[in-house]
Amino acid sequence: TPFSLLSFLAGYLVCGSAHLSVSYSNDYFDRHTDDPSRRTAFSGGSGILVEHPGLAPAARACAVFLTIVSLTTTVLLIALWDYPPFILLFVGAGLFFGWAYSAPPLRFVDRGLGELSTMAAFGFFLPCSGYLFMAKGLDLSVLPLAIPLLFLGLFFIVSVELPDAETDRHTGKQTLVVRFGPRAALAFGTAAAAFTTAGFLMSAIMGIRPVTFFAAASVASLVPFLTGISGIVPGAGDFKKAQAVTGRNIAALVVFCLAAVASLLLIVPG
Repeated sequence: TPFSLLSFLAGYLVCGSAHLSVSYSNDYFDRHTDDPSRRTAFSGGSGILVEHPGLAPAARACAVFLTIVSLTTTVLLIALWDYPPFILLFVGAGLFFGWAYSAPPLRFVDRGLGELSTMAAFGFFLPCSGYLFMAKGLDLSVLPLAIPLLFLGLFFIVSVELPDAETDRHTGKQTLVVRFGPRAALAFGTAAAAFTTAGFLMSAIMGIRPVTFFAAASVASLVPFLTGISGIVPGAGDFKKAQAVTGRNIAALVVFCLAAVASLLLIVPG
């Protein structure tokens, strides 16, 4: 499918507003459980609603407004731009899983389902949204990308859960870190990163196009995997160690994303 700037911008409006709405809603519903003294650059919420509770109604209104923007834009794309109607169901499902992570009555994070919700967002809804808005449809060819990213989503969520272990334990959140401890949870996440590498490598060996991307992604995904291994041995049993491990893991994910995207520039059309 040829690149379309308009399709890209339209899809980004839908996905960007949806993502922002979930950020606002998570901050709103976690305002009574976040501990500002244990907030890091990557975990513990923004801290704004904890320090300024009077802003809570505004945050909730922003979350609702951005959700409406996302859904309304999707409806307009269906009505005016020949997008398939099922795209509305897809966007709605993504918003549902994002909100349900922290919003009652489901509140997945309290039921041991928070990781599954994040994996779905990281590995399914985000990459498939890009494919869907650019190709105006979904097919099985997106699976070699989506499946490895599902596993990398587990590495991501475990990494950001580490510094919140004590706070989450005291507030009833059933994260992997709370249930199994930091070292075991990090081992789960690192094993998931290994599956990411294996998935991309298998696609490259099988000659799935673009081979250059899958080969580069398999190599780049070794960065999160090896970084995760480096954190298992010392562990993340206290806040400072957990904060350091989280910082390294997130940096490794950024390196992976930059390298994988950069490899797309090497692909020769045709």
